[in-house]
Amino acid sequence: MPSQFRDRIPSARFPAEKGRYVLYLNYICPWAHRAAIVFALKGLGDVLDLVEVDGRDAAHGWFFSGRSGPERAPVYGAKWLKEIYLRADPKYNGRITVPLLWDTFNGENTRELA
Repeated sequence: MPSQFRDRIPSARFPAEKGRYVLYLNYICPWAHRAAIVFALKGLGDVLDLVEVDGRDAAHGWFFSGRSGPERAPVYGAKWLKEIYLRADPKYNGRITVPLLWDTFNGENTRELA
């Protein structure tokens, strides 16, 4: 099933702005690992915030526990990545994946990178 969240940066809806986006990932995921490599090689540390989710629960998906990353998502205080997806679309029932690029200004999932 194709992703519901596929947009480009920069665009009229999602301009390239420093401090606007958060990249959620977990290094165990190959797609997220690739995103982390690009993040490092492109020197995006001054542009994007990088937040690691700690693990994956079979019922609820990726979560924050404080082991590797924060205890809660820094933007909304969410415990589960699913809560962030539901902010973009309260009726969302698809897969919860990493990496996730989140627009903090509009409160939208800009892109599922996997």
